[in-house]
Amino acid sequence: MNGRSLSALILFILIASFACDHFTVKDESTQPDPWDGEALLYQAGGCQAASFYKTALVDSFSYQFGDDLILDFFVSSNCCPDTNRFELFSSVDEDTIAITVVDTAQHLCHCTCPYRIHTEFIDLPLDEYTVVVNYYGEVAYLEEVQRGFSSTGPRADSDLALYLLAVDTLNAYHVVDQPLGDLELRADPILSITDITHYEWSGHSFTVTAAAYERMEDVLGEYANHIGLRGAPFVITAGGERIYLGAFWNPVSSIPPPCPAITFPPLTEAPAILLIAEPWGDTYPDLRSDPRIYEALNATGVLSDNEATLQSLEVQFLGVELWLDLMPWVVPHDSVVRLYCGIDLEVSNTSATDSLKGLTVPDCDVELSSTGEFVARIFLTTEWDGILAPGETDRVRLTAADTLHVLAQPLCDADVTVDLHVNQSWQTQWSFESDPVEFMCTY
Repeated sequence: MNGRSLSALILFILIASFACDHFTVKDESTQPDPWDGEALLYQAGGCQAASFYKTALVDSFSYQFGDDLILDFFVSSNCCPDTNRFELFSSVDEDTIAITVVDTAQHLCHCTCPYRIHTEFIDLPLDEYTVVVNYYGEVAYLEEVQRGFSSTGPRADSDLALYLLAVDTLNAYHVVDQPLGDLELRADPILSITDITHYEWSGHSFTVTAAAYERMEDVLGEYANHIGLRGAPFVITAGGERIYLGAFWNPVSSIPPPCPAITFPPLTEAPAILLIAEPWGDTYPDLRSDPRIYEALNATGVLSDNEATLQSLEVQFLGVELWLDLMPWVVPHDSVVRLYCGIDLEVSNTSATDSLKGLTVPDCDVELSSTGEFVARIFLTTEWDGILAPGETDRVRLTAADTLHVLAQPLCDADVTVDLHVNQSWQTQWSFESDPVEFMCTY
């Protein structure tokens, strides 16, 4: 072998050695197993306009990544209807989580609202992911998330959380007089701000995600074996500070709670509304309205501010029009007819300090004035925004959302009354009855 050939051989060996060190065939066994966990995606509440504009949550994306990944982000769409607007889809491909938001509802109003989308991904195998949110065929969010961290957005655990005590044999009466700082808490909260879907500030009632409710059932079921009827104590924290002592209370207990208490399981039907009741007597201060808690809730978009109730709403009927179109045929009994409805209202908020928000007028019942007998239910539509500032009065026009109806009996020239239904967010429905009006028919 001459010198030139030997040099070429040495050069080939060096190149091959370098390639082996720096370019290796990917070992398929190192790839993560396909994810087979559970994903939960839903629209959290209705239009978030009030909280959205207060907190400047434009393009807001926040996450918390512990055992599970919890994401919250906002998208904008038409104001009406503001419930069940979206279909949500997700997929996990290696280290990429793709979420698609599809707006499937009608566009009935001349306004736009921000909506909060809440998602949870259970038992993800990796510690880092890229999250891609697609909306209207475009990438709305492209974010990196890492286990053990949360975003700097408003929904971090440090902002608001509820911790049970580390010692599960202590009840509320054992610890009510102890300093909060002396109580040893569990490492993980039973509820955090990411679990809350709606909080009504004036009454301190709230709803939580389905996953959070199941977790409460499991954990408090174990507690019940130890604390009996005297409450499972918890500490509410906000901004990393301990605010006050509370307790989960058994609904069958006749013992009065010495501190703010949440009856669990609640006595309401699904979706369960949890209420933090004020403490019994004067032995413990009522700190439920601590401003640090308000600030944490207000930053999330789940808070209903100090709102007036429907007791502050006055409704005056300015005009009611009801008529059947019987042309070109005579409609037999119990058949589908074409019914037209127009209702003009003057609505007022009599409260001098609090706003009325989230008002809707979904439908009305038509009844015979003489007997009160039910005739028809008419579903209504309007362009009214459902908000009344303190002392404000609005003029509202309502029309039938669908003109085809089945009537219980013929109504031509009969006197009827309209029983109008008004809702406030997810709270109690009130009814307002009109004076008798003549039901007209056209032939």
